[in-house]
Amino acid sequence: MAQRPGFNWGGLSMGSKGALIAGGLMFIDLFLPWNRACSGAGIPGVPEFCFSASGWQTAFGVLAGLLTLALIVWEGLNAAGALSSMALPKKTVTAALAGGAGLFALLRFVLNLEASSFGAYVGVILALALLYVAYTNWQEQQAGAGGSMSPPPPAPPAA
Repeated sequence: MAQRPGFNWGGLSMGSKGALIAGGLMFIDLFLPWNRACSGAGIPGVPEFCFSASGWQTAFGVLAGLLTLALIVWEGLNAAGALSSMALPKKTVTAALAGGAGLFALLRFVLNLEASSFGAYVGVILALALLYVAYTNWQEQQAGAGGSMSPPPPAPPAA
């Protein structure tokens, strides 16, 4: 019986699973409030007015979001088997996307510390998780390739 093509969670490495989980959570977190400021608090007769900004509100947040989205799509295609014929080092691409997303999310947090909200703190944890995912995928690539990017030697001829 032929196996149906589709999403194969069991066939993914730990680095790929981590990329999908951390990337998905980071994508959701970027829509939460990362900064919140209020005015008029404590002044009698003046209503309080609050403004919040999501993780997407700065250039670094947009870059983190786009890299996270690319990571999710890349790993989804990998899990579906659509990348099996590509000659690219898949783990290196995953490491670059996860590392870039984590780095830009951290920059988004550090450069906008004023009035940080809960979404920013969750984002820092997820950015660190993405950086760990990048490191894990880089290590898996190095272990799988024996430290080089050359293809494996050909199999011996059949007798």
